[in-house]
Amino acid sequence: MAGVAIVLGLALALPASGIFDKYGMYLLTLVVIYAIAATGLTLFMGYAGQLSLGQAAFYGLGAYAAADLTKAGYPFLLALLAAVAITGGLGGLIGVVVLRLRGFYLAVVTLALGLIAFQLFKNLDEVTGGVSGLGRIPMPSLAGWALATPTLYYYFTLAVLLIVLVLSAQLVGSPTGRAMRAIAANELAAQSVGVNAHAIKTAIFALAAGYAGLAGGIYAHLARFITPDDFSLVLSIQILTMAIVGGISSVLGGMVGAVVVTMAVEQLRAWPEMQPLLYGAVLVLLVRFMPAGVMGATSAILARRRPPPHTQGP
Repeated sequence: MAGVAIVLGLALALPASGIFDKYGMYLLTLVVIYAIAATGLTLFMGYAGQLSLGQAAFYGLGAYAAADLTKAGYPFLLALLAAVAITGGLGGLIGVVVLRLRGFYLAVVTLALGLIAFQLFKNLDEVTGGVSGLGRIPMPSLAGWALATPTLYYYFTLAVLLIVLVLSAQLVGSPTGRAMRAIAANELAAQSVGVNAHAIKTAIFALAAGYAGLAGGIYAHLARFITPDDFSLVLSIQILTMAIVGGISSVLGGMVGAVVVTMAVEQLRAWPEMQPLLYGAVLVLLVRFMPAGVMGATSAILARRRPPPHTQGP
């Protein structure tokens, strides 16, 4: 929890520095949005020991659900909550079916899920606008107060991330969190001592889907124009890269990874064809040289510098 407070304290101070223009604030908000989505994947991968390549499906579904609801006149906050309920509920239903699979097989199924969702986004014109995109998404507002400036929307998104991080930290420290780590270490052994592995994996998959849907809903009202290309397989790989870069064994891993990857992608904005190459290269190098990610490497360095415990002589 101390780490969460430090990171969010720095994030709160960034707009006051005066170095970010309107586009800079857009990027900062995008980092926070990605951090929300990557945190869900961190829980599912790092703590439950599973692999998903379908986060873009839930991110896109949340974006379209929230956008369509606000366009229909529903309040912004209610639309976001509905996006979480829809994506989390769908994630739970899918999890019941697919989470008896493991490893490579689960990765392939979630990859297929993302590809199917992408095709649906392109063809359900009445809901998504099809390949032409969905525009005229209303300005977000809370209780009649419009979040009309980039800074206001950034602070709102940061508040949502704080809630997500606190809930995630509480979950990791709970008995359910210990059961998740037991499943990741040895699922059969966990089941032998009474852990309902399938139920826990399904619940965490649903939670990760809900986080992705929440992030997508916030993104839709940041961009105010979305197309199916915003939710392609590349996005799933991008979120996966963020989780691994930051460290899948840390609640803060998604936040750190979102900062690193978003800023790296921004440097390659003029060469979009290089972005998939970047993700692949980063994943290979991390798995080889820093498998625990930035947070894991930082923890290891701090542990080495910590003085050994003083022992009393005989």
